[in-house]
Amino acid sequence: MEAPLRIGFVPEHFSTPLRLAIDCFSLHAELVPFLSGTGHIVTAMREGSIDVGVGLTEGWVMGLGSGKGKTKKEEKERERQMEREFKIVGTYVESPLQWSINTGATRDSLTTSKDLQHTRVGVSRLGSGSHIMAFVLAEQEGWLTSTSTSTSPSSPAVSDPNSKISPYESLIPCGPFPDLRTAVSDPSGNPQADFFLWEHFTSSRYFAPGYDQKDALKSLGDISSPWGASWLIVAQSSLLLTPSSSSPSLKQEIDPRLENLFTTLDTSITYFNAHIPEMITYISTTMDYSREDVETWIETVRFAGKEGGGTRGVDRKVVERAWGVLRDVGVLDDDGEEKEGIEGMVGLWRG
Repeated sequence: MEAPLRIGFVPEHFSTPLRLAIDCFSLHAELVPFLSGTGHIVTAMREGSIDVGVGLTEGWVMGLGSGKGKTKKEEKERERQMEREFKIVGTYVESPLQWSINTGATRDSLTTSKDLQHTRVGVSRLGSGSHIMAFVLAEQEGWLTSTSTSTSPSSPAVSDPNSKISPYESLIPCGPFPDLRTAVSDPSGNPQADFFLWEHFTSSRYFAPGYDQKDALKSLGDISSPWGASWLIVAQSSLLLTPSSSSPSLKQEIDPRLENLFTTLDTSITYFNAHIPEMITYISTTMDYSREDVETWIETVRFAGKEGGGTRGVDRKVVERAWGVLRDVGVLDDDGEEKEGIEGMVGLWRG
């Protein structure tokens, strides 16, 4: 028997169909959890320690679209690296992600998102969704200037605490969600960060006054990812046996294990959609979510199953929108090579 696919994922409510695929539909795979989110999975994909990743759209586009070399030698090395790197191959969640803008429950000086310009942003990792969405927030609030939008997360100007051109005072890598909560609500009176962005329903259980521990949060509002499908699937390039093609008449040959992943996930998502009460009970009793929150969340989420476009492949418009937004808010370099860049990061298009 072939080795199981090693699948990197974020262990939260969105992972339920993936877990069902293994537990109920015999998917031959090993789930590898990454508590810090998509940015950490990007690193693991680059290192080759996992075969497949399921994570946020913006994290994949950022991870695959950044890092352009400044010299011809660096650029050639980058091109060689891209040939070995992973590609976007599938769609997991069709609906946008709802992010909560969080700060400590006792941070009385912060009352709305408009108070956050030039403050310290907590992020799980540089290049993560929490990092990228902070710049989407800045763009929506009108805090980006022609100077600040020319910077990117890989640029020292953005991650440097002394930066004067970022819309924020500094970006503070804090680690997973519990560490982010602590960073904005330090009871000693010296919090490490002022706010952070995290998925709304993962955050809401920790909102005061219902939650009264020292790391309690309050929300300053919500923001949604503006590119549509919020979760995509990536795979190592070695699992793609024929080159990418945008022609719907040419179906690419891929590793049978990857093909089986798409088929089994489609079946698992169909089961999920047909057994909503069971799924609500499962998530609220096995994960850190209240039943009320799960009931609300499940009305907002739309997984990419057979009823939609399926999990195999990605819509061009999703990648184009994400690329465009990330470029506009300054976290991808605007080098005039959008088409080439997008083609290089996708391994399977939807036909």
